[in-house]
Amino acid sequence: MKTEIEIREEICNIGHRLYSQNYIVGTDGNMSARLPGNVLLFTPSGVCKGNMTPEQILKTDMEGNKIAGQGKPSSEIQMHLMVYKHRPDVRAVVHAHPPFAVSLTIVGESLEKVLIPEVIVHLGSIPTAPYQTPGSLALAQSLCPFLEKSDTILLARHGIVAFAETLTQAYYKLECAEYAAKIAGMVRQMGGGNPLPASEIEILQEIRNKNKRLL
Repeated sequence: MKTEIEIREEICNIGHRLYSQNYIVGTDGNMSARLPGNVLLFTPSGVCKGNMTPEQILKTDMEGNKIAGQGKPSSEIQMHLMVYKHRPDVRAVVHAHPPFAVSLTIVGESLEKVLIPEVIVHLGSIPTAPYQTPGSLALAQSLCPFLEKSDTILLARHGIVAFAETLTQAYYKLECAEYAAKIAGMVRQMGGGNPLPASEIEILQEIRNKNKRLL
């Protein structure tokens, strides 16, 4: 298991990757990790995640109350807390605003229409939560119907939230979802395409289940 210092450094590294990939701009995005004892490390509000240092990361309890650190956590901490409440297996959450995924939700396209096998193998499914005001409790609550079966959720007009056992795994899920969104956007521009048939999705789902059992 990684130490707290290592997890703080991992948060900063992922923040740099999100920023360099243009998945976030300015002070957008937020990340969290659950430590033993149900304490969260959480990125501070108003800080560019591409230039963040380990010392800037806050500590909160599982109600979102700050325990240590300067500044305040993002108002979107409610979204993270909702994930942890419903998914005790999750120890890390990454939220960003990758442009292809956001664009697809604006034109009403869904990534639940599976075009590439990697979506099923790596993510299972990518549902879209209906639009709610960023930072609101309603946004956090909009995730609830999808949390049991999905690790990566599109937020209409807003971005992606991905969660996993580690921060790096959560980042990879977000990256895979944005890649799928980019392909879906290109396919749409080319006149559209057929999703994978249900029979193939069943095969891919079994591959995913087998991989999970081996972990």
